[in-house]
Order: sequence, then structure tokens, then C-alpha cells
Amino acid sequence: GTTIQIAKINQVSGALLPFADNVFDLGSSAKSFKDLHVQGTATIGTLSFANISTGNVSASGYIHAMGDITASGILKGEGLVITDDALITDNLIVNGDIDLDGSIDVNGTANLDIVDIDGAVNVAAALTMATTNKIQFRDTAIYINSDADGYLEAVADTGITFKIGSTEQLAIKDGAILPTTTNDIDLGS
Repeated sequence: GTTIQIAKINQVSGALLPFADNVFDLGSSAKSFKDLHVQGTATIGTLSFANISTGNVSASGYIHAMGDITASGILKGEGLVITDDALITDNLIVNGDIDLDGSIDVNGTANLDIVDIDGAVNVAAALTMATTNKIQFRDTAIYINSDADGYLEAVADTGITFKIGSTEQLAIKDGAILPTTTNDIDLGS
């Protein structure tokens, strides 16, 4: 085909090509193009934007947004980095792990199948459990639950001890209530 060079742009067989690879910009921060209309695939090494509004967004690498992303369809990426607030007005489906380096605030119900917590848990309201469930410690034989009659059940392999501070005061084992030290526990006052 015919090649026409216009200011470092070549026209080769109907395609506009830069004179050299990865050297020239299309527009600048001072002189930018208004709209880009593409029918087909746009292959871009790095995409930097202030705001994006689209139907579906799919990326084989990470999506790192400093501004807003508004998607009426699916937002899909190998990784998604959000440096500010994320507002999700519909379902969030994650087929992998979520690693939070901050807080999560849920205004509604969080339905979690399994929760593995490595740090402290602060509960600001009542913790409600179904009567068939229990709070389990270390293994399946150590737990607290309530029975159908409303009794609290504390179950352990060998015994249950009660401490004040770090000192054991009372133990329940082998069907007996025992003080852990002599002449230390009074019955009544």
C-alpha cells in the first residue's frame, strides 16, 4: 500500500501508525481530544482516568481507580484497588479472598458462612445465635450454647474453671464444684 508521512504518522494500508514505536503521544494535557470513538477492541498498556462510566469493564490485570467508576453492568478484574470510598448499589460477588486493610461498615445484614478472625471482635449490640448453634473453642468438645429449655450449657472435655484476673478460683470437674486453693472461697457473705 501507499505510505503518507504526516508529522510522524504513517498511513499504511488504511492504518494510521506512528513513525516510531512507543515514542509519540496522541494529544497532551494542554491540548486534548474531546471524544474517542472506537468500534472493536482498544488495547492499552496503562489506562489512567479521572472517572469512567460504562456498561461492563473487564481487565486481565489490576483495576486501580483514583476517581469514580460507574458501571451499569459487570466490573471484572484480576485485582481491584480502591483508594477511596466504594459505593455498591447492587450485589458484590467475589470469587476469591477480600483482604481489608481498614474497616468495613455494613448497614444491613452480612450473611457469612465461615468467619476466621485473627484479631479482636468488638460487638456493639446483641449477638444472636440460633438455638442449634454454639460458640465453639479449640475443638468440637469445648463449647457454649443454650438448650431448648433456655438453660446455658458450658461443655468441656475435662472441666470448667472460673478465674478472677489471672487466678483460678473455682473449678467444676468430675461432677464436683471445687475451690482451686484452700480456704479461699466463701459460700455466702
